[in-house]
Amino acid sequence: MKDSEIFPICIPSYNRPEATLLKNLYTQNRYSVILFIRKEQYNLYKKYGDRFIIVKLKNVHDGGSTKAAIIRYCWKKGIDNIFLIDDDIRLLDFLEPAPTKNGKMVMRVHSTNTGRPYNVNAYALKMWVKLIQERKYEVALSAPGLKSDWWNIRNKNSAYVYNCGCCIQCIHVNTKQLKDNKINFRANSEVGVDDYALQFECMEKGLKTIVFRDLVYDCPSIGSNSGGCKNDEEVNEKYKTLNSRFVRVVLKGKSHKGVGFKTTKSGWESLKFKWNYWKMEE
Repeated sequence: MKDSEIFPICIPSYNRPEATLLKNLYTQNRYSVILFIRKEQYNLYKKYGDRFIIVKLKNVHDGGSTKAAIIRYCWKKGIDNIFLIDDDIRLLDFLEPAPTKNGKMVMRVHSTNTGRPYNVNAYALKMWVKLIQERKYEVALSAPGLKSDWWNIRNKNSAYVYNCGCCIQCIHVNTKQLKDNKINFRANSEVGVDDYALQFECMEKGLKTIVFRDLVYDCPSIGSNSGGCKNDEEVNEKYKTLNSRFVRVVLKGKSHKGVGFKTTKSGWESLKFKWNYWKMEE
């Protein structure tokens, strides 16, 4: 597969002109990258203009409204499939079997096995496109697995299951399917957690979402990166507010068999999909 066959990489960025992801993609200079920024921050990001398409947005105020503007841009430009990647993602790679020191086989990140620094691996992107093509572009949303959720070697040859994992932070979006079904991201100030709201609406309308767990991504934990929440109390209050918006707007104030809430080890109230309700076998 040629680099030109990789879907455009769309990156929303705010207050992070030195993001590792941006530097990495700029240095590689082999992908179609569209950088979406707030109009007033153009001077911070203009240095990327010789290799990226920079789209200056106005009237956006949070992650959800920014991503909604990105999808509308793709509709206008006739772009049917994109990779939508948060600007703090520091790894996108694939997993492969590797032995531990005691000889046990586990799944490890390719860059770890080869001693290379974390980056965006072109082969992983091509694998991702191929996996979508094999499913005849029927997947509305897809994502790699999160690095902390490395899958067990026993699952190496198990079948993929639709609607059985969260598509957040680092995702593929079939923008045409969203348009055909009148679905888009909505502002966090309206629906709470924008990624969850979008995936809920996709699954509720019978669309397919999938996590490809032989691909992997990683990002900093909440509060450890510039621009994030800085303490557990702040994070907890933020999530309570976002969750209440999700219930009020997306669920229309009602309970739903496919959605629940769980208190994390850190004491945060986290929205969870009940995958036994949603999952679809391939």
